[in-house]
Amino acid sequence: MEKWETARLSRRQMITTAIVVAASVVLGNRRPWAATRYPKTIKLLESARAQEMAKYYQYMAFGRKAKEEDYKGIAYLFTALAAAELIHAQNFEKILSRLDVEISRVGKPRITVAQTHDNLMKAADEEINDIDTFYPSMIAHLKPEGFHDAITFATFAWESEKQHRDILMKIQRWAPWFFEKVAKNIDEETDKYFVCQFCGSTVDEIPSDTCPICHLSSEHYRKIEYPI
Repeated sequence: MEKWETARLSRRQMITTAIVVAASVVLGNRRPWAATRYPKTIKLLESARAQEMAKYYQYMAFGRKAKEEDYKGIAYLFTALAAAELIHAQNFEKILSRLDVEISRVGKPRITVAQTHDNLMKAADEEINDIDTFYPSMIAHLKPEGFHDAITFATFAWESEKQHRDILMKIQRWAPWFFEKVAKNIDEETDKYFVCQFCGSTVDEIPSDTCPICHLSSEHYRKIEYPI
């Protein structure tokens, strides 16, 4: 009789355990497999997501300052760059979700906003750092753990930052001496900016066929509206 009671208790414990496991899945409890297999990947993605969100907030602030100073073209440029940075952050967030990482809200950082001329110089310097240092290092450290989609989205962000650098450096090259003239030309010549909603590619003319970065259809590009 005692053996039967023990067996019945054991079966009851098994059923209870199964219910708890099922409930944890339904309630969305995180599984430990990703943290074990991809610890470095998760840390790198979290860092990149936070950095891209910080750049998004910064570029939005720079855009508002440029508009306040009546540099409409530069305000529009910063708005387009902000849209691309937000896509990068969202892409990293998607990968973290797939790795069962609990997504916490990224707080708005304290942003130092100077005159538009100085904001442009700072933006260009930061883009160069991302291209030369941050993303090459990130991709190199992602490769050993081999989570392919993380490497892919980091590469997309890297290539997109190169587009940003090219735009900003054209301005940076002339701005120290002829900033007002350069700003006026930007106001007069800037037509439209388009951002690929999949990878963040930023262009002033939609490619005829596919995005040069993610190679998906050009239908993924969206026109960025002028800041109100």
